[in-house]
Amino acid sequence: MVTSTDKPAVSVVIPSVGRPTRLFLTLSALCRQITSDQFDVIVVDDSADHRTIADVTDSLDRPLPLRTIHTGGLGAASARNAGARAARGQLLLFLDDDTVADDLVIERHIQAHSRNEVTVAHGVVIDLTAFTSAAEPVPPARRLTGLRDRHLALEDLGNLPLAARRLGPRRSFIERTAQAVVADDRYESLRWLLCIGTNTSMPRALFEKVNGFDTHYDRRWGGEDLELGLRLMTAGAQFTSIDATAYHLPLARGDVSQVLPAFWRTVAERQGRPPLALVGDFLCGDIPLETLAAHLST
Repeated sequence: MVTSTDKPAVSVVIPSVGRPTRLFLTLSALCRQITSDQFDVIVVDDSADHRTIADVTDSLDRPLPLRTIHTGGLGAASARNAGARAARGQLLLFLDDDTVADDLVIERHIQAHSRNEVTVAHGVVIDLTAFTSAAEPVPPARRLTGLRDRHLALEDLGNLPLAARRLGPRRSFIERTAQAVVADDRYESLRWLLCIGTNTSMPRALFEKVNGFDTHYDRRWGGEDLELGLRLMTAGAQFTSIDATAYHLPLARGDVSQVLPAFWRTVAERQGRPPLALVGDFLCGDIPLETLAAHLST
């Protein structure tokens, strides 16, 4: 069921490709937000089979102010930009199609922007490791089953903290990094590392000021969020961590150790800042945060 919100405070942008069961849970959780009249949702379908997304949205049990647009395989940066262009809200909240938001997430993001027009706010993201090897069900299902038959279903969305306890909750490396750069003033210049692609919000005007996600990195999925954060900081953005928890249903990728270093070498070349290549080394765990901060501060 789908309704419309004419002038929402927030537009939630969700790029999606090939994860219909995870997307169903992501959207079902948004149906439970307590500020249901203050946001709309734009699902950006970057896959070839548009019918799959339609099946997901048509199967929601509660109303959701939702629109779907199609980008046809252009990659994450283009998909998120397309969603932002379609947004009606003055705030953009980027959420991935495998991230299930607790029912206060929208409200907490609105509060984070109440006094500052250049805030980039990132909420807590907790990985549920039971699903790291849980491939998408075929056909799509209304629940996701992971290791040792642990699952997440519609009935669990009413108490996500309780459900998370049995699903292997853990903060990822980049989430731990985000908390570290907020907690320590020595890393103030690295706070752009909070611009993680899910559970992150910013004013639409600020996003447009830096021309959104950079689409010059081909159709890659991964890295474009932090690169946006780097440009947002240069434009004067202030980064903050907020108490707004979402739960990530991760699917392990085997190409990270190749993709991230290659991406950041390209960023370094494109921006004319060779030390930026070290971001890829850091994200792969090859150098500590202190070393990255020292090189990027010179």
